[in-house]
Amino acid sequence: MLYYKGNKISRMFDVANYILFFLISLLMLYPFIYTISLSISNLSAVALGKVILFPVGFQTVAYSMLLKTNDIINAYMNTITYTVLGTVWALFVQTMAAYALVRKPKGYKVIVVMMTITMFFNGGLVPSFLVMKAIGFIDKIWAIVIPGAFLTSWTIFMMRVYYKITIPDSLYESAHIDGANEFKIYLSIILPLSTPMLATMGLFAVIRQWNSFLDPLIYLNDARKWPLQLVLRRIVQLGASDPGKTIIYGDYLEAKGYATSLKAAAIILTTGPILLVYPFVQKYFVQGMTLGSIKG
Repeated sequence: MLYYKGNKISRMFDVANYILFFLISLLMLYPFIYTISLSISNLSAVALGKVILFPVGFQTVAYSMLLKTNDIINAYMNTITYTVLGTVWALFVQTMAAYALVRKPKGYKVIVVMMTITMFFNGGLVPSFLVMKAIGFIDKIWAIVIPGAFLTSWTIFMMRVYYKITIPDSLYESAHIDGANEFKIYLSIILPLSTPMLATMGLFAVIRQWNSFLDPLIYLNDARKWPLQLVLRRIVQLGASDPGKTIIYGDYLEAKGYATSLKAAAIILTTGPILLVYPFVQKYFVQGMTLGSIKG
């Protein structure tokens, strides 16, 4: 056999893999490092295109200006609120639905088929808007929070598979013998044993809510309720934190650099918090995805 651990071909293959993944990592890191550099570089250097990878000079005027505006601070609070409530609600609905599928209620096959159909087809934007309007959710926080739990069925199927793998039927039977009802089993057994999958699905829900753009754009008319993504869009479009504000720099070169640096700083302030969450849930994320993909 030509390929076995320790031989020349194996080492060459490993080296080629390391080089490939290193290059891919650089390609992924470059936009992020470049954006950070733009946000803290000298304004004239930014305008002249001197920033290639690392910062040229050092200025934090873009961050100072953004953090002084009520738009960013208020948008942060809105986004945090939407993300926390939306994630908790999504996990509650999806874990209960997955548990119900594990118990195979009446009409189980019909329910699975209907949920599977929603993975490929949806009602469309206009019907969704009409439904939100009919139930009075337009310009309300619930238009952003509640639909997130029903956007996709694959998370429910993943949780169902995880429950089938990790929780034996004998555990359910023992709980029933001890007098526990289904909701008690869900709270006392299912949730405590679901930490890896909850972290995995929770991360997906957090990212989805944090990056939510279309729903707020459609359902929220009041700018005071806008999340970070809509405020970032306005900043990127207008090049300033306040559309009615004149750029504070008289020098054209610095004004041009200021607009670019401001956009970069807004992007970092928007994506930074979500990037900091991942290292804390990485081990649960890998474990949950691995266990949830073994058995159908």
